[in-house]
Amino acid sequence: MEERKINWFPGHMKKATSDLKKIKHLDLIIEVVDARAIKSSSNPELTQLFKQLPKVRVALKKDLADLSTIDQSQVDLIGSIHEHELRKKIIQKMDEILANKINTLKKKGLVAPQLYVLVVGISNVGKSSLIKCLKQHGKIIVENRPGVTKHQQLIKINERYFLYDTPGIMMKKISSITEGYILGLINTINPAVLPMEDVLNFAWNYLTQHYLPQLIKYYHPSIQTMDLNAFIHYLQTKHHLPTSKRAYDFWFNELINGKIGKVNYEQN
Repeated sequence: MEERKINWFPGHMKKATSDLKKIKHLDLIIEVVDARAIKSSSNPELTQLFKQLPKVRVALKKDLADLSTIDQSQVDLIGSIHEHELRKKIIQKMDEILANKINTLKKKGLVAPQLYVLVVGISNVGKSSLIKCLKQHGKIIVENRPGVTKHQQLIKINERYFLYDTPGIMMKKISSITEGYILGLINTINPAVLPMEDVLNFAWNYLTQHYLPQLIKYYHPSIQTMDLNAFIHYLQTKHHLPTSKRAYDFWFNELINGKIGKVNYEQN
C-alpha cells in the first residue's frame, strides 16, 4: 500500500502561533498531551517558543490509556478530566514548580502575587476540557472534534493563577507517516484529510500485534484468523452497512471512542 503524507495546519493555527509570540508576561507553560500517545501528541515546536519557562506536562484521557505499558516519567501528571482531584493536583504542581518565584515576589511586598500560565497542546487532546476543570467561572467552548478553540482567552482559576487558553496547534510537519496514523487514531486530525484505509490498516496490524485479546473480547473469537479485508466485511455484514467505506468509518469511530478498551499506540 502506497503511503501518503498527512499534514493538517489550518489557517487559524498559523495565526495562533504568531499570536503566542506576542504574549509578554508568562510564568509557566502547561503542555497537554494524550496519554494514549504521549510522544506523538506533543508538539515540540510550541514548547520551543518558551523553552526558558518552566513546564508542566499533563497527559489526559487516562481512562482510555493502557497505563501498564506507558513510561509515566515522560509526564508530570497523568489523569482524566473526570477525576475530582485533578484540579487540586495540577494547582499543587504549579505551586511546587513556582514556589521560589512566589516567595521572591512576596518578599518584594506582593502579598498575593498573580502568575500567568499558558496552556498549549495540539487539537483535541483535552486542553479546553482541562481549563474548564480548572476554572471557577466563565465560559469555555468544549467539543469532541479537532480545532474548536479559535482565539486566545484569559481565564482566572483562583486568586493566584490566570490561564491563557489557545487554539490547538498542530506541528507544521508531522515527522513520520506512522505518527500521522497515530494522531488520526487519537482524533487530533480532521478525518476528512486522512487516508482512512491506510490509517486503519496500520491500526489493524498494530492492534492485532499488541491487543488481540481485547479485539477478540469486543468482537468475536473468529477475528484472530482474519485479515483487515475480512474484518471489514465482518463489520459490514454484522451491522448491515451498505458499503465497505461505511464499515471503515464505523470501525474508525469505534477506535477513536475507545470501544475496544485501553490502548497505548507507542509500544515498540
